[in-house]
Amino acid sequence: MKLAFVCLAIATIFTVVSKTLQFKTYRILISNIIAIPGAVFYGLAIMFSIPQFRSWLIIPAEHLKAGIIVATVCGVLVLIQLITLNAYTDRQRGKGPLPPHFFE
Repeated sequence: MKLAFVCLAIATIFTVVSKTLQFKTYRILISNIIAIPGAVFYGLAIMFSIPQFRSWLIIPAEHLKAGIIVATVCGVLVLIQLITLNAYTDRQRGKGPLPPHFFE
């Protein structure tokens, strides 16, 4: 459970830094990139808080299963963040599926 709290603390730090950059300095692209590891650490915090997953970390024969699940969860979270980042940059260029004034 301690590992879940450590991951949660790291994710919160990444999120605070990301939002600070976004709202104080208006560096939105950099803040969106910083949000990617934050999302990964939130996913890890959720994974490490599940008792069944923690039991897989204790049993050496289950390490491969736990590693595959962690890689899948982190990969999906990174892809979701990249998709939203791509949608944001396309919207800034006026190439997105919705017109730029739709979000204003």
